[in-house]
Amino acid sequence: MPFTPRVYQDKPARTTPVRAEDLAYFQSQYAAVMTDLGNLGMVIGDPGRRMRMIGCSIRNTGSGFQYIEDAQHQRVGFDTISQDDSGVTLGLSFDATRVVGLVVGQDETYAQRAIHPGASVGTDEILIRFGDDSGFYDYVQWDGSNWVSLTGFVTAGAMNATTGLITFTHKEAATDYGGSIEIRSANLRLSAEGRSKTSIGTLVYPYNSATSAKAPTTDMKFWITRPGSRPVKPSELTAASGNFWVVGFQEVPE
Repeated sequence: MPFTPRVYQDKPARTTPVRAEDLAYFQSQYAAVMTDLGNLGMVIGDPGRRMRMIGCSIRNTGSGFQYIEDAQHQRVGFDTISQDDSGVTLGLSFDATRVVGLVVGQDETYAQRAIHPGASVGTDEILIRFGDDSGFYDYVQWDGSNWVSLTGFVTAGAMNATTGLITFTHKEAATDYGGSIEIRSANLRLSAEGRSKTSIGTLVYPYNSATSAKAPTTDMKFWITRPGSRPVKPSELTAASGNFWVVGFQEVPE
């Protein structure tokens, strides 16, 4: 059978308009195709439900928490980031309908410091708060004019000139009970007194005396410990390489 080449001709000009129902059908099909193309990155869960994965890493090098974005790190599904004393807020770049789940974890730098993060998750933003599980410890002494803290946990000290009660104010603990205070002196003894989430008190007595001291002396040196966890402000978490990881899923509209 001899080969007969097909002759192509220009399409003749349309002489009748496109029917409205045909145009509407085409537009609906086009929109559906474009939606499907845009949803290629979606995760399918239960039948009829679509989920979107979100993830990022954040770090505070001294000027506040920021997203890490470089050749090895990329955020997905997040846009804004802000912080205050209560925590770090991450804003989503899309509108979710329901929360599926989210995990926040610390890297090896903060794991060794016993810093743990936790999140309150919504459909438009995530609030991350931090805690310290290592307990608290400090070495505080009177240097002749001021109470001096070794670790910075104790922020202030004051001695009542009438009762002799010494009150050390410190960063907030999770509870108002527990903890100890010991004196490092062969000439003094102490009585542990009241405590709260932000303070611990003591009376100091010279040996062989039932009357408490009423003024601080340079041999007043104390070891102070408080057990348990405490909330940590984001501004306290600075590290050149330490970071926190965030990964989760949000349900999105069909």
